[in-house]
Formats: sequence, C-alpha cells, structure tokens
Amino acid sequence: MRAILVDPYTRTIKEVDYSGDGSHICELVQCGLFTTHSIGANITCWLDDSGNWTQRAWFKFDHPNATPVLYCGRMLVTSDGPSGESVDLDPMVTTANLAASIKWLGMAAALAFAEEIDERTKQIARENPHVIFTDDGLADRIGAVVDVLEHETDQIIEAYHDAVGDMDGVNLTEWVLDTFPRVTNADEARFLLRTAGIPDKDFITTGESA
Repeated sequence: MRAILVDPYTRTIKEVDYSGDGSHICELVQCGLFTTHSIGANITCWLDDSGNWTQRAWFKFDHPNATPVLYCGRMLVTSDGPSGESVDLDPMVTTANLAASIKWLGMAAALAFAEEIDERTKQIARENPHVIFTDDGLADRIGAVVDVLEHETDQIIEAYHDAVGDMDGVNLTEWVLDTFPRVTNADEARFLLRTAGIPDKDFITTGESA
C-alpha cells in the first residue's frame, strides 16, 4: 500500500510501500511501540509512542489550520478504509503538499514551540476551568512535578522515621521547613506531609509514626 514516511533526521519526505502490519510500522518508524495521531479525515499518522522522551528530531505542521503539535521522530502517514483498515494513501496527500506544510525544528525551536503549546494550554484551561485539557507539553510538566513530589515525600518519610523518637512536641510543618530548604512555605509543607501519610496534626508526641 502507498504511504508516506516523514523523517526529521534526514529531513526527507518519501513514498514507501506499507504492508498494513504493525511490525512494519515499527520497522519504518524505528520504534518498539507506536501511537497514532489524526491529521485529517481518514488520514492517520503513526509515531514512536515514547518519542517525546527518546527522539531527538522534531517538526511541526506549519499552516494556519494546523493543530499545534510538536512531532518527535519519524512519522508514517497512511489512510483508513471504511472499517478502519489501512488502505492506499489518499491521492490528495502527496510528498509535495506535506513538504509545503512541514517545518523542521532544531532543538531551540522545538523547545520554544513546546513552551508555546504549554502556554496555549494553560490559557485555554484558565478560560475553561470546567474542562480538562492535556497535551504533550502539559503531560511532561505534570510528570516532572510528580517525579519531584515522589522524591520529596520519600525523603520526608525516611527522615521522619529516623527522627520520630526525638520529636516530642515538634511542630511538623516547621520541622519540614527547617529540614528541607527546598520547601519554601507552610502550605507546601503540609501538602507533602499529607502525601507522605504522616499524621495530619501540628504537633506529635514521642513514639508516633506514619
């Protein structure tokens, strides 16, 4: 079947013969697992599922109606039949019109575009507080926060169990602020204590544990 392979590493866009098999997608895109993204009616793009973290070549579709998405790694463009099966790529989709729409991005440009997407998402979320929005940039930011939170709470739990015998009458919030300089305010300290599963009270008595 006719398909098109977009390769930001070589910055080429070429037609390929696609078998319709998942293993062939992995071979063409050079990935272990793939994900999909739609760019039009019955037009599916296949990409590396972990591309946001593993790929180091980027591009975007640069035309007024394009959804702002930062693509990472190689992309296979195919068409879908009436039942969702892969068929020959729509003849209206050509290497020439894809080349006219794609903008290759270096690292600095990719970072700037990712930050632009992130800011757009935050603005939409502010304007529509009743709706949950997500995108790759937002997911990465949330993931980073989760990683930091897990690291901080693990450290608090360890320090708490090491010191609990000497903490008679200690204010837990102040203890977190004194022990962990990275925690800068009482609200954050209380949040970390609750997340760590430590008793939610201002003072503890000797012998209490999480």
